[in-house]
Amino acid sequence: MERTVIKGIIAALLIMLLSGIALDAQDLHTLRLMWESGQYDEIVPLLANFKPKDKAESTEADYLFASSLCRMHGNEAKSDGRTYLKLLLKYGDLNAKNRRTVSEELNNCGSDRPAISITINYPQPTAGISSAKMLYDSRFSEMSNVPAKIKKILPDKSFWGDSIYSPDSVPMPGLLDNRLYSKTEINDATEFFRRAFPNYDQFGDSTFYILSQRDLSQSQKNSMLEILHQFQSYFIRKYDLEIPEFLITVFLTNNKDELRLLCDFLYGLEVSPMAIGYSCSKYYSMVAVSTGTSISRTSFHELFHVVSDNTPGMVPAWLSEGVASIYEWPSIETTDIRGKDDWRGDVLRAAPARIPFLSELLTMNWGDFNCEDKNFRLDCQSVNYAMARYFMMYLDSENKLAEFYKRIVSVDIGIVEMHPDDFSIKILEDTYDGKPIGRIETDFRQWLYDQYHISIRSL
Repeated sequence: MERTVIKGIIAALLIMLLSGIALDAQDLHTLRLMWESGQYDEIVPLLANFKPKDKAESTEADYLFASSLCRMHGNEAKSDGRTYLKLLLKYGDLNAKNRRTVSEELNNCGSDRPAISITINYPQPTAGISSAKMLYDSRFSEMSNVPAKIKKILPDKSFWGDSIYSPDSVPMPGLLDNRLYSKTEINDATEFFRRAFPNYDQFGDSTFYILSQRDLSQSQKNSMLEILHQFQSYFIRKYDLEIPEFLITVFLTNNKDELRLLCDFLYGLEVSPMAIGYSCSKYYSMVAVSTGTSISRTSFHELFHVVSDNTPGMVPAWLSEGVASIYEWPSIETTDIRGKDDWRGDVLRAAPARIPFLSELLTMNWGDFNCEDKNFRLDCQSVNYAMARYFMMYLDSENKLAEFYKRIVSVDIGIVEMHPDDFSIKILEDTYDGKPIGRIETDFRQWLYDQYHISIRSL
């Protein structure tokens, strides 16, 4: 849901307009200062119009918006503030500390207590977060720590001059800060990346800039660009996503070790040795292992994240990862792209961890989905990812996926008010014209068995 001007703040908007105060969106730093000084009535319409630069800004703006509503006059504004905080807890890409802050703010909503400050830095040290997504090739291995660790917090602004990448490079997190190129700046992008990555074969157009460790023929380069365009156009058309504003950079490595070095150099992250793909939507950038001369399927998964993450709206973990995972093993038809059975089906067949019911999956927040309470165990994560992927494939087979996705992302706040704990389930049932979740689950599991001989049970 975007920060639309909802029912409880119409009066405040009118007051602002009549008083002659400009309603132009400000930078987040200015809005944060206004919030800290208690200018809640003034900040709400500004936040409603605010266009964030990345997911971190979007999440913080959502929090400032909700907490400001909680401190406005009138019961409707406070009610809307509570509802928005509940939505943020369920859909928002928050780590454990920030979820505790939002929960405390929810308890304080409507009271005289001052609003609680929040600090959001992306990438967060968790798996599958909105501005930094990761794909693994391991299925059942347990991990003793989280899949990505922050080595350095990326600065807001940095300039690394003539930094040149090599396998023994000193990590330069922030290399891509201020290196977002518009579609008309392909020549500038080419100059910068050729200087920074002289050992990579490089090519691109006004939409994608690809850097490959392997030398490629012109026909292979053309094929890579063509299929990336095909997938991006499909995502935009099917899910009503926005056309990316900046050039998307795609790094293709020969192996997982090189991927880890690149993530260290580019993002300041120590990623799992099992990672085969990584995307950082803040930089319109992704890294993928590509062992052949064609684009890797991992790139399609990461591309969905880059495009969807830069479209307004909160997307829950199970929807973001479930949909993206469809395209890591796609069946490409003339006008459609569907998912095929892949290794995630083997995860469900082997069931290395408890398989959740749909009623559980659809109410998971990001921490639940990534098994935060189980120390981010990969066997637990793998089951959740697999269940999400195959349920999204089922919805697609029923021609319900696009509708359901759009309903979730643009969720009506009234549904959240009426069903605060299970509004995602209500949206699914409405997508099926009132069909109850139990029947949907039964039909889904029957489809799993009929199509892929996957028989699952939740204990």
